[in-house]
Amino acid sequence: MPTRSEAKLKRYRLLISLMAALVSRQRADEVLSALHEQIGTLFTAPVTLLALRQPDGSWQCLTLEGQDTHRKVLPAQADGLLERALAGKLTYTNDLFVYAREHRLELRSLDPDSNLPYSYSWMGVPLQQGGQPIGVLSIQSYVEEAFTDDDLEFLRLLSTHLGIAIENAQLRERLEHEARTDALTGLGNRHSFVHSGERALSGPEGGTVTLAILDVQNFKRVNDDLGHPAGDAVLGHIGELLRRHAGPNGQGFRLGGDEFACLLPLPMPQAHARLRALLNEAETDPWPVPLPVNLNIGLAEHRPGMSFETLVREADARMYHAKLRGVQLDPV
Repeated sequence: MPTRSEAKLKRYRLLISLMAALVSRQRADEVLSALHEQIGTLFTAPVTLLALRQPDGSWQCLTLEGQDTHRKVLPAQADGLLERALAGKLTYTNDLFVYAREHRLELRSLDPDSNLPYSYSWMGVPLQQGGQPIGVLSIQSYVEEAFTDDDLEFLRLLSTHLGIAIENAQLRERLEHEARTDALTGLGNRHSFVHSGERALSGPEGGTVTLAILDVQNFKRVNDDLGHPAGDAVLGHIGELLRRHAGPNGQGFRLGGDEFACLLPLPMPQAHARLRALLNEAETDPWPVPLPVNLNIGLAEHRPGMSFETLVREADARMYHAKLRGVQLDPV
C-alpha cells in the first residue's frame, strides 16, 4: 500500500498532466472541457462545478455529474455556499446538510429532475484572475467524509492554474477577434470577409449565398467638408444598418475605406429585398451628418463551380454599374 507521501507525489504528477492539458487549449470552452474530462484522475468526486460570478451577482454554472453536463444560471444569494466559498468562509464540509442547518443556508439543486443522489461532501475554492476572484471551483461527493486537507491543497493548486488557463484562452480569443474585426464599425474586416465567404460557399446549405458590395457616393466630400470624425460617424452608421439587415444568419463586413460587403445565405430575389429594405431605412433614418449620403450596392449570387474571388468581382462590377447608372441598387 502506498504511503501518504507516495500518494501525494502521484497526485502531483497527475496535476501536472492536467495543467498541461488545460494550457494547451486555445479557447475558454475547450479549457473547461479538458477540466471535466480529466479532473476525475485527481479527485474521487463524481460532481464538478465551475460557477462564474456575473456582474449582477448571479452565477453562471457549468456542472459535470456522471456523464451529464448542465449549464444553469443561479440567482445571487445574500449568504450561500458559493458566496461563502468566494469569500473564503467555506473551504469544505463532509456533511453538507449539517453545515447548512447550522448556518441556516438554503441548499439549491442545479438539476431538480436528476435521479442521482444528493451531495453530502462539498468542497469549493475561489477561482481568480489577476488577483481578483471571478468564481468558484467546487467538487462534490455523494458520501460523507469524502474530503481531506490534502484534497483542499490540490483543489487550490488546480484552481490557480485553471484561472491562468482561462485567462490565456480568453486573451487568445480576444486577439483573434481583434485580428478579424474592423475597429471603427465592429464588423468583420477584409480578412474575416475572405475566410467567411470561402467557408459559406462550401457550407451545408450547398453554398446558397448572395454577396452585396456597398460603397458611399462622394464619401470624400464628407471628409473634406466636415472632417474625418464626421466621415467616421457615417461609416459607423452604415455598420449599424448592415448589422440590422444582415439578419441572424447574414454577415456584414467593412473591407476598407467606404467599401462594405454583406454575405447573405439567400437566393438573389430575397437578398435583393433585404438590401432594398436597408436602403429604405437609410433614406428615412437620420444620418449623423448634414450632407446627403447615398449608397451604391451591387449583388451577385453564387452559382455551382463559381469561386469566391469570381463572386466578389461580379458583385463589385455590378456595384460600379449601379453607380454609373445613377441608381443605388440594380433591379433583379
